[in-house]
Amino acid sequence: MNEVSYVNPIPRALAHYESELEQTVARIGITIARRAFPRIEDISGPARRIATLAQLFAAPRSLNDGTTLVIWPALGLLEPSLWRSSQTKAAVFVHDPEPLRHQIGFGRLARWIARGPLGSRATLVSHSSDATRELERRFPRNRILEVAHPILSRQTSRAKQPGRVVVAGQYKPVRDLDLLAELGPLLRSSGYSPLIVGSGWPPVPGWEVDSRYVPEAELDNYLGSADVVLLPYRRYFQSGISLRALEQGTLTVGSRTAFAERMFGATSPLIVEQKADAATWMKAIEQVSTVDSSVVFSEYVTYCDTTWRAFLLDLE
Repeated sequence: MNEVSYVNPIPRALAHYESELEQTVARIGITIARRAFPRIEDISGPARRIATLAQLFAAPRSLNDGTTLVIWPALGLLEPSLWRSSQTKAAVFVHDPEPLRHQIGFGRLARWIARGPLGSRATLVSHSSDATRELERRFPRNRILEVAHPILSRQTSRAKQPGRVVVAGQYKPVRDLDLLAELGPLLRSSGYSPLIVGSGWPPVPGWEVDSRYVPEAELDNYLGSADVVLLPYRRYFQSGISLRALEQGTLTVGSRTAFAERMFGATSPLIVEQKADAATWMKAIEQVSTVDSSVVFSEYVTYCDTTWRAFLLDLE
């Protein structure tokens, strides 16, 4: 394969992911281009929703050659069926097979269609083995491929704000507020400066909370200037924030998942066990200085490129 195209129905939300994708594919010598596709962000009113839905169903028929990476499932579990009429070879990326917040196309009817005879046999793509297992359960008839979450080609080095601990990204119901409420006072009493930044967050004891949408450049500055980023999820499949922090030279402490083990290594001191208490998280935070972020970055880029070469060969 010499070239591949992609479509993105949420270009604002996945702007950074696009950059990571384009740089990753370019590193392995493949030409990549974005194709026009209906945008589903910021749509209000029934008339606009109906019009956008009609555009979504019509768009795949206009893509009639090569391979197309669909980097977000606009219709959730129904997305593979959307591509039934397309002449292009579509690979649908499903970042969260079990959504971390409300998402179109994950209701009871959508789950039934996905598993049944009406479901499309489109290729599905995951970014972690945890996500792969969930996709296999939800789409028993589909071909499922796994490839690393893409990453930028160069790591940026920024001046650190000593003691700054950051939780970044919008609030979702799977965020562990109880853990954060325990951690906040512990962090402050140990001389840390804990900050939560992202839209939709409620007040959290011990934390400075900046509850707003943060522009791309400002988010990179928050991540890059932090001593450590925390990933306080009760469950997650992969984390774009932890990779973005790594691109800015900052390491992440989070609970054990297949994604975390692949990113940092199964024995990394940055990984805490599921349902670990706040004291255990504190110990992991204190170990951040023992890990070299440049080594983690270099090793992940090598792994990422290897999986993308194999993935694109599998799509041929």
